[in-house]
Amino acid sequence: MAVGFQKYREGDRAGAVDGFLTAVFGRGYRQLLDRIIPEGWEQAVRDADTFFGIEVPELQRWRFGTPETNCITAPVLSLVGADSDPAFNEMEQLLQGLFSRLNDRPRGRSQSFAAASTAATRGGNPGSVLR
Repeated sequence: MAVGFQKYREGDRAGAVDGFLTAVFGRGYRQLLDRIIPEGWEQAVRDADTFFGIEVPELQRWRFGTPETNCITAPVLSLVGADSDPAFNEMEQLLQGLFSRLNDRPRGRSQSFAAASTAATRGGNPGSVLR
């Protein structure tokens, strides 16, 4: 993910989106994105300023801990792949500490594989999970 944030600081919105999505979904994410979300890449690049300039800073200020988890009664699903950015593995460990039981989940090499697998097992399509 660091590559994406660095590219954004350098003014390279397309490079920032690519760096971030590669960290999240792994190499080859564009084929999946283009197949399930027409013009998704173009929209992501157009929205880069909102994501990197507004949403990410707000997420960094957000606090989530035991008091908040006590309000959650629904099952929790976490998707982390073997090739995921290390930051996602850290988040997974945090979630495991906050929630006594995470839902069973498909194991794959990246989150995009896991999302597609989850949709397939529910009779849906990958786009329904990612939208």
